[in-house]
Amino acid sequence: MDLLPYPPMSSPTRLTLNELRRLPAMCRGAYPPRHPRALAHHWLWAKTVLSLDAHLDMQRQLRALGLGRLLREQPQTLRKLHDTYPFQGLGPEARRRWLLGHLQAARTLFGPQLSRRLARGEPLLACRINLPDGQGQMRALLGAARQQHLREGDLTLALYDPFGTKLYALTFSLQPCEHGVEVVIGALQGQMPLPLTRHITKLTEGLRPPALLLYLLQCLAEAVGARRLRACGRERHIHHGSERSELVRFDYDAFWRDYGGQPDGQGFYELPVAAPRREVAEIPSHKRAQYRRRYQFMDEMRQELHGCLAEHGAPLDRAA
Repeated sequence: MDLLPYPPMSSPTRLTLNELRRLPAMCRGAYPPRHPRALAHHWLWAKTVLSLDAHLDMQRQLRALGLGRLLREQPQTLRKLHDTYPFQGLGPEARRRWLLGHLQAARTLFGPQLSRRLARGEPLLACRINLPDGQGQMRALLGAARQQHLREGDLTLALYDPFGTKLYALTFSLQPCEHGVEVVIGALQGQMPLPLTRHITKLTEGLRPPALLLYLLQCLAEAVGARRLRACGRERHIHHGSERSELVRFDYDAFWRDYGGQPDGQGFYELPVAAPRREVAEIPSHKRAQYRRRYQFMDEMRQELHGCLAEHGAPLDRAA
């Protein structure tokens, strides 16, 4: 994948005394007290000091985007600059450019106010999904990637059941590209008991929860005018080749292929921004009523997502 066209680091910026004093507390805040790597803030502080010019330039670029307080309010963002993020193969400078590119692209797609709310960690309701037969309402929330999703991207679209339990989460970033802005998926996480998966799939007209969540992300990308959608394959996942690789049990490559993904030869899959639909002639006659209900259900979700985005003040693409 080509790197984003974000400018490289500018000339060195002068360090102020206040910024120097804030560094230790900022690094401590990057790891919560009960985090398994809570003592890693010493390592993070050393890495930040050794790359001080890049850190200061990052602060300057954030101020230019109206996010000068981001690292103080969301100190865990520092970890992205010094660890694998958002996929295998990026060095420190490329990671810095990726993060800045995401913030710039989010500002382009969502507008200054909404992008600032997302960057500061405020979760937003993206879609209400009404289930039939009085089974309640599922929700999809959009927010900054946090905790276990932190290094797999910058935003997370998560699906919750009617009881508030998180079922699946898609973590992704936005990036400037040749024709506008693209969405790059870093991970899909979730694990459900088979009986629950079957129950929800039946209630959602045959859409399995991960497929439903991917469809919502496609609707989101289309609604705000994203021009491309890519997904990280298994070999580019942040845990590939590490001691945590055994934790990645999901077959990313097969899933992306099942939903129209085409490999690009660099470890990513190009997905359609608009979810494709089967023509009536392609559907067996005994299944046409089922597909008609499914597509109506999908259209209702799409309209609901558009309504939620409009309530939050997102500038929607009129052509979507």
